[in-house]
Amino acid sequence: VSRSVSRLEERLGVRLFVRTTRQIGLTAAGQRYMEQCRSALSLLTEAEREVTGQQAEPAGKLRISLPTPYAHHRVLPLLGEFRQR
Repeated sequence: VSRSVSRLEERLGVRLFVRTTRQIGLTAAGQRYMEQCRSALSLLTEAEREVTGQQAEPAGKLRISLPTPYAHHRVLPLLGEFRQR
């Protein structure tokens, strides 16, 4: 891992970590790089979900079969909030 990190730092031309004998931490540049990488990975994951049909948000029709009295008294009052979510 150390060699891979060193190669990455060399390729980027910036130190990503502050290393001591007792601990390791991110530099300011390392923190920014990590945040950008997380954003990029999130976009890739979302793109894969869309392509494979695993959307982050449900879409399409929902059909529910209920007895009419129950639907009128229990379900209909909740539908507005359900649609907003």
